[in-house]
Amino acid sequence: LRERADADAELVQLGMALSVVNHEFDAVIRSIRNELRRFKGWANATPQLRPIYDRIHGNFEHLDGYLTLFTPLQRRLYRKPQTISGADISKFLSDLFEERLKRHVITMIATAEFREKTVLGYPSTFLPVFVNLIDNAIYWLKDSRQTREIRLAADADGFLIANNGPKIAARDQESIFDLRFTRKPGGRGMGLYISRMTLQRAGFRLSLVSTPDYSVCFRISPEPADKEAASNES
Repeated sequence: LRERADADAELVQLGMALSVVNHEFDAVIRSIRNELRRFKGWANATPQLRPIYDRIHGNFEHLDGYLTLFTPLQRRLYRKPQTISGADISKFLSDLFEERLKRHVITMIATAEFREKTVLGYPSTFLPVFVNLIDNAIYWLKDSRQTREIRLAADADGFLIANNGPKIAARDQESIFDLRFTRKPGGRGMGLYISRMTLQRAGFRLSLVSTPDYSVCFRISPEPADKEAASNES
């Protein structure tokens, strides 16, 4: 309990810091956008400046695009649960990880079933879980010598996030969800633990499942109705 309390306090501090940083970035972005508008007039009138303006503008748009990805992660923007589709999740992940996927030659595929599936909840609950799972997949796939692939799929039970990276050892398959457990050099062992706890509070579960086509596969699914009823009674 003490360890979990320390971890929760650490996460609260991190969340507060990110909120402040995001607010400051937003103010700076607005200022840079205004100055770029002024610069554009000079660039249009001066051919030598135009290539410089285009490069600065392109880099700025790239940075601004990354910063807008923070928006759906802020729960206070959503007073009621939203219908989140697999298509929305897939686009968010593609925008966020596009450069890393290219750099490590990893293909991320979203099936039609994944794109069509929906879940009712807060984006701030579900998106960070997908981000953590894809981030982990990229880490373990990047040194693989075979074709590297991440697959976003769905079945009757929920969303599936699979990859063909190294298998998770049998002795680690439950431990990976424990606080502070990690096989990453320098890792903190908090990502999967936080993801599972966050989903549990929302009535969902994160589990490791087996699939014949991929060496690693996670499922995000609603908690069974009988379990929810038992929890409510207690």
